[in-house]
Amino acid sequence: MKLFKTMLAVIVIVCFASSFSFADDLTKDGPCRADIQKFCKSVRPGKGKLLRCMRQYSRHLSEACTDHIGVVKEKTGLFKKACKKDIGRFCADVEKTPGAIFRCLEENHASLSAVCANQVK
Repeated sequence: MKLFKTMLAVIVIVCFASSFSFADDLTKDGPCRADIQKFCKSVRPGKGKLLRCMRQYSRHLSEACTDHIGVVKEKTGLFKKACKKDIGRFCADVEKTPGAIFRCLEENHASLSAVCANQVK
């Protein structure tokens, strides 16, 4: 259970680690789509609502969804390490939501460290 909670927390971070919304990926073609349709169909994505719903059903998620969460965790770790200083430097006053932080990094792309800029693109 602790591992799953950690993975879900990481998913929140990954929302700003890629150019797509994780919630959109999940509900469209992602490996967690069926689980979301089964357990969280009535939940409208945004502000962590979908992830909170998934957490309630963590024991019942498919192996593919759980594996996907593991991959996301790994990628998020790389992103977080690459952009930690840039987030502090350019986005310290930004609302602490994944989307807002990612938009901040995109807006400051030209000034980001090379390693972070590579992750953001």
